[in-house]
Formats: sequence, C-alpha cells, structure tokens
Amino acid sequence: MAYRYYRGHELVQHGLGWVERIVGNEPETSSYFTPLSICLNVDSFEHLEFETRPDQLLTYRLVQGDETIMLDFAPAGVAAGEGTEPQQLAFDTSGYVQMELLGREAGEEE
Repeated sequence: MAYRYYRGHELVQHGLGWVERIVGNEPETSSYFTPLSICLNVDSFEHLEFETRPDQLLTYRLVQGDETIMLDFAPAGVAAGEGTEPQQLAFDTSGYVQMELLGREAGEEE
C-alpha cells in the first residue's frame, strides 16, 4: 500500500508498506507509518473518506485537523505509477524480532 502524509497542503512524507494492523477504541495504540508496515488507529482521526479511482482502485483519506493521510490501496507498482503488474516488496525478517509488552493485569501482585 502506498501512503502520503500531508500537513496542510504540504507533502511531509510518503512511502510503501504493508498494513499490519487497524484498531479502534484502543487509545494506547498509535498510528504509524514505516517503509515496512502501516498500523492505523482509526480513533486517531476525525473522519475517514474514501473514493474509487478511475482505475477501480481505492484511495482512503484520514483527516485530523490540518493533517491528512492518503492511503492508496493498490499494488506497489501501480500506486507508484510504475506499471500495472502487481509487485511484492522484498522483506527479510531474519534480522527482526517482534515482541509485545503487556502491563500487569488489575489485581496482580508484585
């Protein structure tokens, strides 16, 4: 998925990534965009708009104040205007470790 981050009308950042997670009603979870993953907390935005482009692909627009995130739900090459064939991004997980840190449950003793 391609993303574009705007502040006002200025393009601040853009890139490609996989949508790793979409959550709601989880205030402790932030939205973030990296070259490898996209995690969205839909409660971080005032509203969501979407449109079907002429090429039948979807574009999502997440708005919070003057900040806008545009997500193009399209194969990487199509979103970047590089052709119409879907492309898979190479991702080597051998150097990464995924951890989830949890706090204590209510009532747990030290």
